[in-house]
Order: sequence, then structure tokens, then C-alpha cells
Amino acid sequence: MDKQLLQKFLNQQCSPSEAEYIHNCLKNDPDLLERLLPEEEWIEAGCVKILWWQQFNWTAVAAVLAYAVLTILTVKYLVPEGNKQQLSYQQPAPQNKQITIHNSGSTAQVINLKDGSVVKLSPNSTLQYQQPFPPSQRNLMLQGEATFDVAHDSTRPFTVTGEGINTTALGTSFRVRAFKGTSVEVRLFKGKIKIERATGASKEPFNQIILYPGQQFRYAAGKVKISQFEQGLRQQMQIKKPKPSVIENPTPMVGGILEFDKTPLTQVCSELSERYNRPINCDKVQKPILLTGQFNGTDKLKEILNKIALLNNLTITELPDSSYQITEEK
Repeated sequence: MDKQLLQKFLNQQCSPSEAEYIHNCLKNDPDLLERLLPEEEWIEAGCVKILWWQQFNWTAVAAVLAYAVLTILTVKYLVPEGNKQQLSYQQPAPQNKQITIHNSGSTAQVINLKDGSVVKLSPNSTLQYQQPFPPSQRNLMLQGEATFDVAHDSTRPFTVTGEGINTTALGTSFRVRAFKGTSVEVRLFKGKIKIERATGASKEPFNQIILYPGQQFRYAAGKVKISQFEQGLRQQMQIKKPKPSVIENPTPMVGGILEFDKTPLTQVCSELSERYNRPINCDKVQKPILLTGQFNGTDKLKEILNKIALLNNLTITELPDSSYQITEEK
């Protein structure tokens, strides 16, 4: 090996075969480096800065250089060009885990989500979501009933899908009731939410709806209805056909917790009638009555009606066809 070839290597201009040849020469003759390139020329070449060069062992330097040559050869010539980026360590991306929670108990279950949102899942209800949420969205699937207190995040909308209806919020508190085969109801407590038909759902199409605090959305039989919690027109209750015989054992509530917040009596009767599958007629009550309260699946219908009657000076009459008649006390 001559000095010209060594200089060519130091300038990174030699071929792989020449670099391998230099490596073998330095390995077999460590003093070769000092003979070809004395200390003065090494310093003048700017390859290394030495303050006390007299103390350096050039045999050791040659050995270090030989090791460096071997390392350069391994990286530059033995690793394919397209795979060099694989040498750097990459933090593995977090895996999204599908979470399914079913509340089979008799009381609401509180779920604290990783984003800071809190879900109150009613009995006989199921919630599904990914953990952690993807970077751009927070999607949840609900079958049943739940109340959501959503942590604000303007970059990730919070969407609850139930029975083909999407309810989307950025930061708010709302309740969704979407039991299979029944109407879909959404009640907004604070903030603002957007309601629309889910993609691919079999529901009748309707225009996007924005709900404000105190408003309630209801979708049933292909029709949309928006109402207020605390006021609104009196609703005509739909009386179901009477059953041929008296029901001895009260029908249990279907769907878990019922919550009312300054809700008109007619609407309360309508929801109780649907949930207990018992006709309730209150069309003879003329005075405006707004009700606030909460009932769970273990409460009997007659006990609920008696409480309502006691607090509002009403009379409850159970008729032979198993329906209930509510009237004002005389």
C-alpha cells in the first residue's frame, strides 16, 4: 500500500475492494500508518488535533484506525443502501385496543375514559370504544342508555353512535338512549351537540340537527321531534290497546334508569308507558305540571305513579284493563 492510496481512503474516494485492502494492510502491519503518514503531515492534513503528540503511541493509533476502517466498511459497504434507515430505533406505535363494557347490574356504572371524559352507563347497556382513542376522533358505540360528560378537545370530536344515529360533541354533557328496537332519544344538559344519521344506517334520512342545552331529540318511526325539558306543548299520549286480562305481576322497566328534569307530565307518562309497557292516561289533568326525578329498573310502576300523585295532588286509578288513569284531586 502506498501513501497515495491511503490519502485516497482518508478522502473517502476509494472503492470497496481498495478499502478492504487497506484494512488488511493495517491489520498485518500496524506501523505502516506511521511510515506512510508521519505525525506532522497527519496534523497538517487536519485529520486530528494533537496537543502533546510526542506522547502518542502511533502503533495504538494505527490499531484504532484499523478498527474504524472495519466499522466504516461494515456500515458503508455491507449494509444495503435502502436498509440503512432501519439501523435507527423507532418507538413502536401504541396499539388501539377494542374495549367492550356491559352493565349487567341494577345501578349505573361510572366509566372514566383516558381523555378525561366520564360515562354513566345505565343497567342493561353496552358501550364499545377504542383505547386509546385515535389521534383525530373519539368514537363510541352505544346500545342502551348512558350519560356523557365530555372533556373538551376541539381537535377530536366525541361521537356516540346508537341505533344508526350519531351524536357528536366537542365538550359537553348529554344523555343518549338507544335500546335496540326502540326510539332513539338524546337530551342535552350543557354545551352543544350535532345529531345526524350514521353512515350506512337504515334510518330514514333527516337533516343535520344542532341541539342546545335544555333541548331533547327523539327519533321514532322515521320521524324526528325536538322538544324542551322544562316547557313545550302538551303531548298527546298514545294509548296502547288494552290487554284482555289484568296483569298480576307488575311489568319490570325496560332500559334501566329514567331521569326527568322539569319534564311535562304528559311526556313523563309517555316514557313510563313505553318503558313499562302499560297504558297511562293523563289527558284529564289540566294544570301544568313539571317533574324532576330519577327512577331505576327496580322501581315498580305503581310506586312511581303514587309518588307523582302525592307530590302534585293527583289521583291514580288502576282500571280493569290494566291501564292507569291520572286525574286531579277534587
